[in-house]
Amino acid sequence: MPAMTSSELYDLSAVLKGLFDGLKQAHQDPRVKAVVVTGSGKNFSAGFDINQFQKKSGGGGIDNNINDAICELLEGGPKPTVAAIQGVALGGGCEVAMGCNARVAAPGARLSLPELQLGIIPGFGG
Repeated sequence: MPAMTSSELYDLSAVLKGLFDGLKQAHQDPRVKAVVVTGSGKNFSAGFDINQFQKKSGGGGIDNNINDAICELLEGGPKPTVAAIQGVALGGGCEVAMGCNARVAAPGARLSLPELQLGIIPGFGG
């Protein structure tokens, strides 16, 4: 997946589209035998910016079409998917990890759905 600009890093729809496009490409490439989903840096995913859910346009977290498409590729794609979790996997990042066929976690890794404490249903449905 190509590097994103700093403004795209905080644009939930761009992140989700990048994940979807990468998964789709990997599933279509005959040289790929399995897909390993990782984070960058020291965390798998610190979750999505809660402000994205308040935007009237954008906010891919409220677009069930992209969420469902990602889950379908993670769970039911033609190749196995594995989440390699280090650090934290929070919110939507935790849901992406749960959507993979398998998960491998480094010692001390933490998974959580903090939006539940705010009374918000997880964007991917939990």
